[in-house]
Amino acid sequence: MNTDSSLQLVNLVKAGDAPALERLLLRYLPRLRCWAHRRLPAWARRNNDTEDLVQETLVNAARNLRGLRMQHAGSLRTYMRRALENRINDEIRRAHRCPPTVELAHTLSGDDPSELERVISREDLARCRAALARLSAADREILMVRLTRGDVSFRTLASLTGKPSEDAARVALARAVRRLALEMERLEACPL
Repeated sequence: MNTDSSLQLVNLVKAGDAPALERLLLRYLPRLRCWAHRRLPAWARRNNDTEDLVQETLVNAARNLRGLRMQHAGSLRTYMRRALENRINDEIRRAHRCPPTVELAHTLSGDDPSELERVISREDLARCRAALARLSAADREILMVRLTRGDVSFRTLASLTGKPSEDAARVALARAVRRLALEMERLEACPL
């Protein structure tokens, strides 16, 4: 009975057949994984990864199958794919509303690339310059001090930028890095 069509399996599920639900979900699990592959951008991932989104989509679909009206054999495939796309879009919107926090060490080391240096690559230089121009003068200043004096401590960073404390300098730098990253993402979405 493993050759049942999706339409037949949905009808069995609606009649209360639990093994039919399991077969149906196992049928769609690899398809959803394939559809979801690389659709959730890395910057939008928090605690969820693609596999989590696939699992959530299957659970929600299983919950809603009884009310689903299938008009043809491809209806379930269309429904599942659209449900997954909606879940991915929800995650992207959530990431836009709550950008990730950037953890910085108490002292900045010139030996390892900083978060800022990893954000800026050669192909991103023009976009970075345009993004910098969109930032406030205070954000530009703290970023430029960090770029030009890579091994500066937060105490020195605070005194060079007029911040009242090391913590204020650390927070200001983290916020400036986040704002720069967001501006660069906006520019990537709408190229120069």
